[in-house]
Amino acid sequence: MRLQRYKQWCSIVAATAMSMAAITAIPASAASGLETTGTDNLDTLVSYDFSKGDDGQGTVSNAVAGSAFGNATITNGTTALKGDFSDGALVMAGGYYVRLPDGILKGRQSATVSVEVKNGTFNSSGPWTYLWSLGGTGQEAQGSWATSTHTSLYTSITSKANGEGETYFSASRNLSMTQFETLTATIDGTTKQVTLYIDGQQVGSGIANTTPADFTAQDHDVIGESRYPNVGDGLFRGEIRSFAVYGKTLTAAQIAQTLPGSGITNLLSAQAAAITVPTSTREDFALASTTPDASISWISSDPQAIAIEPNGTAAVAQQLTDRTVSLTATLTPNSGLKQPSHPVSVTFSVLVPKVLDGNGAKQTLLNAVSIP
Repeated sequence: MRLQRYKQWCSIVAATAMSMAAITAIPASAASGLETTGTDNLDTLVSYDFSKGDDGQGTVSNAVAGSAFGNATITNGTTALKGDFSDGALVMAGGYYVRLPDGILKGRQSATVSVEVKNGTFNSSGPWTYLWSLGGTGQEAQGSWATSTHTSLYTSITSKANGEGETYFSASRNLSMTQFETLTATIDGTTKQVTLYIDGQQVGSGIANTTPADFTAQDHDVIGESRYPNVGDGLFRGEIRSFAVYGKTLTAAQIAQTLPGSGITNLLSAQAAAITVPTSTREDFALASTTPDASISWISSDPQAIAIEPNGTAAVAQQLTDRTVSLTATLTPNSGLKQPSHPVSVTFSVLVPKVLDGNGAKQTLLNAVSIP
């Protein structure tokens, strides 16, 4: 069993990971971004906010009103324990894990799992660790869906035993060990597509051959414990701020709704990095007015050379001297999203060449003529 899993993991590491936009590093925010209303359009099943600590006896309540699922319990496997909390998060140092209610994904073909987490260095080597696992146990061949940051970030799902029908999907990068990020995993029961996102940005995807509805057991829902308990795997090391499960496949726009302010900053920073403007121009040009999750406002440092018109056009007026103009785009998140923990803006330098006299204009025309 262990050899099969090791061989599969080695093949993942060797595979070419998906490319993604770089994420701007920012200070973490302790505010949770998870939805907590069972009747919302996200179909939230459970939502646990660890930023508020526990009840002093290891219990963290499910914040979803009217949910059929109960509390989460911090445990060493036999006894509930009071958790250690720091920086608005549950510190996972190897002495305990979190036991979740049974049956969260029972009968679910589609689902989304979201966790705001800071990864730990212990997970990069040594005993195998898992960030979360839902379903049954691996050695009992009951089926489970899990994610791990062991050396690389990946998710895998199977309805059978380890190495038998298990499908792995690796990410293009691992979770940060210096800041909190929101890892979101989705599965679409119709297409069986599994997708990983970090702070709303897709980092991996693939097609599974099963769904959680095919699991034959749903009694091992955990954060931080192995999907193969009692076989020598380690407990996850890191910090957990929040954890939620949704009863459907969230879209990219819906995933953005679940992000805390720090995640929105990272998401919009990546979208800002994709905005383009010309580096030099004599002619008017259009400015981007939106990204997938934000509206864009523009400011010009020199409105005489480049004026921002109401319709989003950058109106260019050549001057007697060359002008280098700074155009600054500021992103404002769409309605329904948290406010970013820091303002998100990007500045471009645009050269507006000086107006040409008669001789200069003639030379420019001559330079543009191509004689065969």
